[in-house]
Parts: sequence; structure tokens; C-alpha cells
Amino acid sequence: MNKSKVFSILISVSLLASCGLINSNDNAKTSSSSETETTSSKTAETSSKTSNETENSQDLTNFSDKEVEYARVWLNFGNNKNVDELSVTLIPKGSLINPNNVNYGVYEEDVVEVRGPQESDGNVVYSVDKENSGYINIYSVPYNFEEVELRDNSQFKNLNEDTENVYIEPGENQVVSQLIETLNISERDSFMTMNSAINLYEEGIKDTSNGEMTSLESEFYNRDYFAIAQDEPSYLMLSFENQGRGGQDFCVFRSEGDTILIDTYFETYDKDEPDNQWIYDINTMTFTEKNSQNIIDPFTEETAFEYIKEQEGFDDDIAVEFSEIKDDGSIEITLASKKAKNAGGSGTVDTFVIYPNGDYYSKNNKKII
Repeated sequence: MNKSKVFSILISVSLLASCGLINSNDNAKTSSSSETETTSSKTAETSSKTSNETENSQDLTNFSDKEVEYARVWLNFGNNKNVDELSVTLIPKGSLINPNNVNYGVYEEDVVEVRGPQESDGNVVYSVDKENSGYINIYSVPYNFEEVELRDNSQFKNLNEDTENVYIEPGENQVVSQLIETLNISERDSFMTMNSAINLYEEGIKDTSNGEMTSLESEFYNRDYFAIAQDEPSYLMLSFENQGRGGQDFCVFRSEGDTILIDTYFETYDKDEPDNQWIYDINTMTFTEKNSQNIIDPFTEETAFEYIKEQEGFDDDIAVEFSEIKDDGSIEITLASKKAKNAGGSGTVDTFVIYPNGDYYSKNNKKII
């Protein structure tokens, strides 16, 4: 092989080696650049994610735990998530489930109602599960109860026994934050409606007088004579303009377990004990009177006279001069002394108004006894 050909081969080899080195360097540079970009991208994503998580975690720091709870409950179980306003009502233990009808019973624990402005938005009534963190008990309480008269339906669902234990998903903080801004939080400010209380009072009249409607049909009775005297979350007090004897009577309605107590005060409620008390059992839908030992049964002019003689300590000299059954079911009796009348005097001793439950008062001092 001549020198010229050997030289040409060496030059070709050198050129090939040179090209390979260049490509290798370019590939290395490209690979290095790609790795750098990938690392930078991951770092940016991690940084962005960390930043977003930090930002999200700070979104709710300006709100109370309860506000976050109400919003998350609605986010999980409300019908319409895009509402302009949410009403949150705090309802204490012992409150009526339906303020318009006592037969639905009372809540046996503190509950919360989150409610949208429209029926289609829905409502959520729940209590917090104290044993399982993040869980609540949802009650099957409708947005609006149907109008049902007190005795029209003997079967009322026990809503305390119809609850569902569910977990609250945290949800996105931004959405939770937006819902919190719509919250309008308040406490239930009324025990029951006046209409519901009057209905219960009238049922008590019927039950405790063996279905007698005389007092309710009296010219001295009218639902319009009732007015709200005090309206509190734990009780309702109604005043009643007594057209028969004058003055005001007061009826206080409150719950005690599965019963509604109806305390009646004649003329003033500034007393240690009510003048009369009915106990309404929600489960059996029946009334009993606390002071049933004073019931005059049968309630006639003769038994009313014997009762007043015993209560006032009158002897056999006292006799009935005049008696009348009043429109409100009471009996008015005027008593006189036989000896005084025989001596030429009027003999009148006093006039009493007596009620079937044993309450009575003297028309001379108007004091209920």
C-alpha cells in the first residue's frame, strides 16, 4: 500500500472519530439539559403544590371550627351547593321537633339545622357524634312539616329513632370558605307556636272534663283572648283575658322528657306553684292532672256545696241560698246562715265560684284557692 492511500485512511478514521465525539457530547448535553429541566419542573410543581396546600390550609384559619363544620355539612349533604344564604339554627336538647305539633316529640340532644332559602335547596338536621370524630347523626326532619291537627293522626313517627350516622368529607377549602360567607347563625328563639299551644290547651280541657265542651263554647272563651306573654326557647307563656271573673290568667307550656307540662296560674304567675297543672304524655297522647286528688267527680251543685263546706270548715248552719252553673263549666254558689236568716237578717255569708278540678275563689276577695 502506498503512502498516499494510508494517509487517506488515517484522515477518514480521524474524521469519523471526531464526528462520533461531537454527537456524543451533543447527546450528553441534551440529556443533561433535559434532566435539569425535569428536575426544575418537579421542583416547581412541588413548590407550587406546597404553596397551594399552605394557602388552602390558611383559607380557613379566620373561621371558627363550628363555622367550618356547618359549611362542610352542607357541602356534603345539602341539595344545592350554590346558595346565596344558609340559615343555621342551634336547637337545644328538649326542644320540640315540630313547634307546630307536640306529638312529634322533643329532641333528646342538642341539634343543628342548616337550611337553604328554598325548599328545593333542602335542609340538614344533625347532631355531632361525640364518640366518632368526623361523624354526625342526621335526622329525617322535613323542610316543612305537613299541617296536621293534634288528634287527626294517632301515628307520629319517632324521629329520634330515625337517624343516619355519616362521615363528613372535608372538601375543598376554597368551597368551604365560600359557603361560610353565606352562613346566618342563630339560636331557636321559641319553644312552640301560640296556635299549637292553644290547640293543646283545648285538648286538655276536653280530656280532663270527660269530653265536655261547655267551657270552650262559653261566651267567656275565645282564642283571641290569648296573647304571648313570654316566648323563650325552653317555654312559652300565654296570658288569657278571663272575661268571666275578670283579670288575667297565665298558661306556661314546657317540656319534661316525653311530656309537656301545662301550668295554669290564675290572676298572677308570681307564685311558687301553679294553681293547676296538666301533664301531656306525647307517647300515649293523654292528659293527667297533677293535683287529681282535688277533682270533684261527679261535679254537681250538691257535690260542689259539700266540697266548699269541707274546704272552708262550714258547719250545718250554712246552706245554699242560690246556685248557678256558669257557661265556663264552673258553679257559682251563694251561702247563707240559717240562724242569721231566722233572726231577720239577710244571712248571706259569701259567694263562691267552684271549678271541676277543685279550684275555687270567693267573690268577696277574688283570690283563687
